[in-house]
Amino acid sequence: MITPRTNALLLAGTLVVLLLGSACQTDRQSVREVVYPPDFSYISPDRLKGSMWILAAEVQRLDELLRTPADTDDARLQKQVQSSLLRIGAAVEQIDTPGRATQHPALNRNLSSFARRVAMAQRGAERTPPNYFQASALSGSCFLCHGSTDDSGTR
Repeated sequence: MITPRTNALLLAGTLVVLLLGSACQTDRQSVREVVYPPDFSYISPDRLKGSMWILAAEVQRLDELLRTPADTDDARLQKQVQSSLLRIGAAVEQIDTPGRATQHPALNRNLSSFARRVAMAQRGAERTPPNYFQASALSGSCFLCHGSTDDSGTR
């Protein structure tokens, strides 16, 4: 039998649960600001995955452009290489956090080096005549984080 006292306790308990539930619903970003130190930069999985897909596609495109060019002094080839390198640079900027750690140790160790290689490739591609050596070596830089297909590293 439900008495008025039991009814009041049920109502009070329901209110407490509702208030606690609403108090616990906070923005993930505000939780990260409290949980992570100021020199830490959280990279969302979606942002990382999107940037990595862009990097993979553009490095493959660069390899195809530079594999056997008919004329390395061709202005059209130079523009295509420069455009590809700009997209690679933009993708790196999406996940690069200079001076800050992330939740991805491989990025912490290697991304700044990759960004420097991209910048050198961009400078080489802007020269007259262009120098594509650094651009053609970028795909090898992927092995810094991803290793060879023979090991069990991140891919």
